Amino acid sequence: KNGQEHVPTVAKTAFKSKSPSSFADFVKFGKKYARKSKYKRAIQSYGQALKIGTEDVKSRIVLMAEMGLCHIGLDQHDTALKHFKTQLTLSKKLGDSLETSKAFGNLAVVCRELKQFEKAADCAQKRVLYARKSSNKHALALALDALGASYRSFGEACDVDDGAVVHPKIFNVAVAYYRKGLARQDKQSDPSGMAHAAAHLAQTYARDGNHE
Repeated sequence: KNGQEHVPTVAKTAFKSKSPSSFADFVKFGKKYARKSKYKRAIQSYGQALKIGTEDVKSRIVLMAEMGLCHIGLDQHDTALKHFKTQLTLSKKLGDSLETSKAFGNLAVVCRELKQFEKAADCAQKRVLYARKSSNKHALALALDALGASYRSFGEACDVDDGAVVHPKIFNVAVAYYRKGLARQDKQSDPSGMAHAAAHLAQTYARDGNHE
C-alpha cells in the first residue's frame, strides 16, 4: 500500500533465522559446514563464536574440539594440536572425566597424524584411564579400541623404520587392547561398534602374519 513494497512476515523470520548472532548460533552453523567438509567456513563460524564467548565451560570444550577436528580436515595438525590441548585444559578444569577422555582421544589422533606414535599411545592410554573413571561403558569400549589402533600404527611405523623398534611385540599389545575393547562392546545397543572392533582385531592379526 501507498507505493511501499510489502515483505511477508514469514520471509523476514526466515531471513533472520539464517543470520547467526549468538555463540550457540555460530557453533550450530559451524557444525553444518563441517558436516559438508567446508572446513574453512566452519572455522570462520567457530571463530565468531569464540569472539562472542560464553561462560559455559562445556560449550567452550565442544568448540575447541570442533575447531581442532576442522583443522585436521585441512591437514593443519599443529593448529589442531593447540585446540585439543585447550580442550584438555578446560575438561580437567571442569573435572569431567568423560570430556577429559575425549580430549585425550583427540590428542592421540593428531599425534598419530604427526607420526608421534609414542605420544599417541600415551594419550590413548590416558583416554582409557579417564573413560574408566567416567563409568561410561561405551566410552571405555571405544577408548580400548582406539588404544589398539595407536599401538597398531606404532607397530606399522616400526616395520617401516627398522631402527625405530621400541616394543618387540607391539602388534600383540594392539591385539590385547582390541580384544578388551571387543569384549566390552554391547552387541544389542551398538552392533556396528561390535563389527568395527572385530574387524580391527582381524586386520591386526593378518598384519602380524596370523591368518588363522
